[in-house]
Amino acid sequence: MDNNLLITGIGALLLLIFSFRKWVGKGDIFHAGFIFSLINFGFFIVFAFGPYEYFFNLHWSYYYMYILIGYMFILGLIWGEAKGEKLVVKEIKINSAQLFCLYILFLLTSSYALFQSNLLSNYSLQEGASDRLEQVNQETIKLNIVSFVLGKIKVSLTNIVATLVTAYAIYKRKNYIRIVFLFVLLSAEAIFTNARTSFILGLTLIFVTTYTILKEQGFVDFSKIKWSKNFKFTIPAFLLTVFVIGMMTNIRSSVIASDYSVPYEYIESTTSLKRKTWFNKFAKSQPVFLVNPIAEISIYAGSTVAHGGLVADIAIDSNLRTWGLRNFFSIHRILSQVGLDAGISSNAVHNYNNLITKAEAYLPPIKYSWWGFPANLIVDFGYIGAPLASLFTGWLIGWIYGCVSHGVIILKSISYSLILLSIILSPAFGPFSDFTNFTTLSLLICYILIKSVKMRYQNLN
Repeated sequence: MDNNLLITGIGALLLLIFSFRKWVGKGDIFHAGFIFSLINFGFFIVFAFGPYEYFFNLHWSYYYMYILIGYMFILGLIWGEAKGEKLVVKEIKINSAQLFCLYILFLLTSSYALFQSNLLSNYSLQEGASDRLEQVNQETIKLNIVSFVLGKIKVSLTNIVATLVTAYAIYKRKNYIRIVFLFVLLSAEAIFTNARTSFILGLTLIFVTTYTILKEQGFVDFSKIKWSKNFKFTIPAFLLTVFVIGMMTNIRSSVIASDYSVPYEYIESTTSLKRKTWFNKFAKSQPVFLVNPIAEISIYAGSTVAHGGLVADIAIDSNLRTWGLRNFFSIHRILSQVGLDAGISSNAVHNYNNLITKAEAYLPPIKYSWWGFPANLIVDFGYIGAPLASLFTGWLIGWIYGCVSHGVIILKSISYSLILLSIILSPAFGPFSDFTNFTTLSLLICYILIKSVKMRYQNLN
């Protein structure tokens, strides 16, 4: 193994351990800092020590920049959280009639989306996966800016309503049946359309909101190992998630790799990688249904780092910058549509197209792959700007966290869930790249600014 990769791999592991001790040790298992570390440093660990190695070489500087950018996000988050804790924000208050109207509204919109997917017309899980792949492979349709904004705002409000209904159902009445029904609606369309990302996001909305309230009320406490308080609540949810994601992965693979006797071999054939000796022995000795999800997740995690590194190296060597197009896409789109971008968006798109053309010469499917948070910041702002942009993003997320951390259970549970939703799949669904998350966080920030007071003037009435 390359010594630089070994050093940075150990660095990623140490930062992940630090995040675990800082937040999970206090019971905050869904804190944005830990989840960010788990995803980004976890991906790097899989890339460095996982079951695959890649045929193309990456410049050693990318490894260190990856770790530095992740470190700067964590540093900014801690700094911003300390700043936000100096404010106290008033609780969200709605009455029973308003809550019931929101619940009915959510049911109607979710049911409409469910029936729109043609599930009642001899539909099967395989057909859903096939339709999903066809949709993904189609060229993106350019929507009118008004339709784009309104559609994203609708999704944002739906997410907020889902968390709000969940929070009140748990906090006020312990109405678990209502929560189960919400989860079924959020999950059904994702499962039948093989939208694994949508399933993860829906699960995040419901589970994190529920967990935060139960933790505040003392029903779960991960600062101590207690089966009765913790694992009977989390392990069933974890096993359900693993089962559903594994099932969806195997169904998708059976469709996309119908010509292959072993589905994950198709995914391997589209990426410049090969199995390490130990994993090759494991794959040949275990059943396909077990190996396939492990292989796909490993390829996804490792390739996110590898493909991002390839694009980042080309961007640095070619001096191409996309000036925020990757991580601040929603802001780019709005400013360009109203003519206030001073030509930056056009230049960014031109540079992006040149970058993709160069990258596809090395790896044709790279345009449709995930690059990861650090690589996208490098592509946007280079080696100097990327750590600073990471620090800013971390600070803002941390500031929101800090502002809502003072005992306001409903607001805290909603905010924790929505913030996590905005970073869990960054940058494709990042806090600024996706307009839904940009809208959600903007509404949260507006609420904080309107409803907050400084700590020394604390007033919770």
